[in-house]
Amino acid sequence: MAQASSTRGGSQFRNSSWLALAPFAALAFGLAFWGFDQHCVGEPCVRPSTLEQVGKSFDLVRGRGSFGFGKDPWQLVFAQWLMPLAAVLAAAKLFLQSLRRDIKVAFARRSRGHVIVCGLGSTGRAIAEGLREAGERVVTVDLDASSVNALAVEDAGAPTIQGDARSAAVLGIAGLPRARALVVATGNDAANLEIALAAAERSASTFRGAGRLAIVPEMRADWLFERFLSQNAVGLGSAAVEFRILNRSEVAARLLFQRPVFAAFAAGRPARSDIAVIGFGDVGHAVVAHGLRTAFALPGCRLRIAVLDKAAEAAEAKFRLLHPGADAIAEIEPVKAHLTPDQPENCKQLSDLLSARRIEAVFVCIPDDEEALFVATQAREMLDRQGRLAIPVFVRTAERRKLGDILARAQGNDLLPDRLVPFGDRSELLAAGVIADGDVDVLARASHEAYLDTLDGQPGDGPSRQPWIALPELFRRSNRLFADHLEFKLRAAGLRSCPAVEPRCYDLSQQDLETIATAEHGRWLAERRLAGWQYGKKRDDLCFRHPALVEWADLPSAVQDQVRTVVARIPAILARVGREIRRERVVRVDPRAPEAAAAILDRFAPEGGEHLVLALDLTEAAAWPLALRAVSIPNVTLQFLGPPPTRSAGPAGLAAEDVARLRERTDGCVDPAAETRAGDAGEP
Repeated sequence: MAQASSTRGGSQFRNSSWLALAPFAALAFGLAFWGFDQHCVGEPCVRPSTLEQVGKSFDLVRGRGSFGFGKDPWQLVFAQWLMPLAAVLAAAKLFLQSLRRDIKVAFARRSRGHVIVCGLGSTGRAIAEGLREAGERVVTVDLDASSVNALAVEDAGAPTIQGDARSAAVLGIAGLPRARALVVATGNDAANLEIALAAAERSASTFRGAGRLAIVPEMRADWLFERFLSQNAVGLGSAAVEFRILNRSEVAARLLFQRPVFAAFAAGRPARSDIAVIGFGDVGHAVVAHGLRTAFALPGCRLRIAVLDKAAEAAEAKFRLLHPGADAIAEIEPVKAHLTPDQPENCKQLSDLLSARRIEAVFVCIPDDEEALFVATQAREMLDRQGRLAIPVFVRTAERRKLGDILARAQGNDLLPDRLVPFGDRSELLAAGVIADGDVDVLARASHEAYLDTLDGQPGDGPSRQPWIALPELFRRSNRLFADHLEFKLRAAGLRSCPAVEPRCYDLSQQDLETIATAEHGRWLAERRLAGWQYGKKRDDLCFRHPALVEWADLPSAVQDQVRTVVARIPAILARVGREIRRERVVRVDPRAPEAAAAILDRFAPEGGEHLVLALDLTEAAAWPLALRAVSIPNVTLQFLGPPPTRSAGPAGLAAEDVARLRERTDGCVDPAAETRAGDAGEP
């Protein structure tokens, strides 16, 4: 529908200049026709017929009229100049259109290292405009080069080639052999795949650009996306082509779970965790599935998910169809509820749920932005009334991100992050690194190389043993999930990764290796079980059977050693993206003796191998100076013991920059009654 709308609007833009010229031409022709009707020739006076009037009127276009005032009708005097002028203006417009088209084609043919975006619907336009804002060269291809979206991206500096992207000639005009990436977002999944696969096949022999060509087709249908990524028969890439599937729902979920608040949960997560998902369509499915594969995929943790939707049972049935092993790793409880601004009384269902359970997070994934923001703000107010200020509420906003940001800033506590967080905006497509190699793909490729090293010398040539460029999508996704899960594995072992100019290779202890390897195997178990795999004495990819689908303690020692070998490479893998591992040291500030924590801050060496977490209660006046001092030291973050007060309760003169730094360097909020973790306060 988005594309249809843009085409109709484009017709208006396309015709607007002709409509401006049309009244002028009609006036000239009308004057000529009227004038010839008044013009008599010969004696006696003979008036021309209607057909002759039309012919003579058009004949004035040649500019050969010799009419004058006083002897001829005044209409003909004006028409003899206006008709040729109208013809000249029309010819000039056609010439300029042709010249403009030729310039666009010439620009596209000469482009190198650019990105081609096929289809200018909502996704294509967002990607094209975002790339232009980032300074990239972009050429777009669309069936209607004068649509609203085409005119918008051209205004941003991206020329549009009119044509069918299924044509090799059209993509050749767009400069495919020398491009850096091809994004296919026509709005039709089948067409996107057809164009992308054909382009990948041709580019394997015709690509002449630097590096490899990234071909990125959009796939909106979640069932097709899951089935496509589950195939393990062949890889779609080649030495010249990097093939990636773009699913906006999965991109939104992946970016969402990269937020620090989820990693902070990992260290002290209870055996049972509860979340609420409101709206269980494509985005809701992606959030739950990715969470089960990453943030909640830790040993001993079982997730309970309350799903609120107007068609909750049908939505849950579809999720189970896509992920047949969901029951093995989570409890999904559907609740029929239609929460809208028009029926606010239905929000009591949500209030009762939040009161009855210790929800860790609320995810609002309703497709309509207005309804989603209404429900998210209602959920935020309900949690606040219960005194649960630190429970995050995430709301998907596809179009109204700025409105979501304004509502988030209006939620009271300016020191506590993640109280109301919009996600899923189209601009996130670029942040996810879907066009160029993102950090996740660098880490995923490195993890696959580490896995291949563990097989060195072992017989076999299965699909999982292929190099990255030929690796089937099933195993590529598994390696990407390994990368997405890295921070959770590290936090479970009391470690974390931090940015570093010159990353050091951290020496993992045996206990670290065991904890991280156990967590990694738990992640792999969750991934495979969610897809419907079960234990089998012999591996059978057709029947979804695998001998390693057992708990860590029951794995053969050879398989355990294989996992430990891959895990031991994590410090080197992280170094590829400029990160290093540090051990967490949590210092809990005693309000009766804050000088002890101050002394630890004095002696802390940011260049050492530790990351210091200062756990404090900002309702205590003595904690503020420590907090402000801590956030000025590298590799130090804060953990609030209970919800912090608002900015107004802080010391006088607290600047907006100080508040921003406190928010950026806050790991989260914990129950002040929780036990101090190992390594808490005390002298080093």
